Amino acid sequence: MTEPEPIMTVFAGTNGAGKSTISFQMRNYVGTIIDPDQIAKRINPEDPRSADLSAGREDVKQIRELFGRKETSNEARLEWGIGMRYDCLIVDDETVLAETTSEYFNMFELKSTYVTSADGCMAFFKEHETSLILLDINLGHTSGFDLCKRLRQMTQIPILFISARSSDDDILIALNIGGDDYIQKPYTLSVLLAKVKAVLKRNQLQQSVSMDRITCGPVVVETNLCRVHVHGVEIRLKSMEFKLLCYLMNNKNRIVPKEELFREVWGDSITGDGTLNVHIRHLREKIEVSPNEPQYIKTVWGTGYVFEEPSE
Repeated sequence: MTEPEPIMTVFAGTNGAGKSTISFQMRNYVGTIIDPDQIAKRINPEDPRSADLSAGREDVKQIRELFGRKETSNEARLEWGIGMRYDCLIVDDETVLAETTSEYFNMFELKSTYVTSADGCMAFFKEHETSLILLDINLGHTSGFDLCKRLRQMTQIPILFISARSSDDDILIALNIGGDDYIQKPYTLSVLLAKVKAVLKRNQLQQSVSMDRITCGPVVVETNLCRVHVHGVEIRLKSMEFKLLCYLMNNKNRIVPKEELFREVWGDSITGDGTLNVHIRHLREKIEVSPNEPQYIKTVWGTGYVFEEPSE
């Protein structure tokens, strides 16, 4: 008999009324149950297939263990998620406000979660992804400005600052270091939700328009036609050279480790450095003005490569 589809992610915690909650996601179902007894009735550990929620035995054990905990921090809940994709990550050291905002967004089908520190934010990105960040300026001993600078080295997703600080200097700094908007506290949840949805929609439209074209300075890649132009002149690349260039350009301004290139471009982890070095050299010869002094594809010794977008 085929084993049932396991629960992909499990979250446990408490809601605003102090009741235990569990949230779970399967391929075609996402839900939250308030009351441990309710889930106990719906899942039979001895025969998971008899339940209306498919769950493997280990998942049931984890659920029961989690319900045995009276309190579970949001960071601990995130550890149970495996490669989760969120619409919004809230980074705010005001736990109650962050939790309330996250719960409100989730009520309106905007998949959200929160962390309360800069370290929590960086840990989040090691395992998960989000389409947008709501970022507070005051994060205990850390500044949201400093965190924004760190985030901009690894992602270009929209960052909306939320803060009680209202000086023009703060707003200008936030926008100049990579913030996309500045929203002052206190805010109305309905208005904040509308702003976040508008930014996400605009970003999705921009991505769909540019999906078939990657541009970095004079280098233009038409992914649907497998064509590359440099300064308006078409150049011919071999299949693997094209895949390597697309991957580097899609991750522009981010150091891409060699192991990641082996895995994502070649599809295995045993490709040798020599093979990668040859392909990098061929790419430089075709797109760089001076291959020995590359402007775009740069080596980060001991780590990998980075495709640097030229400054304007």
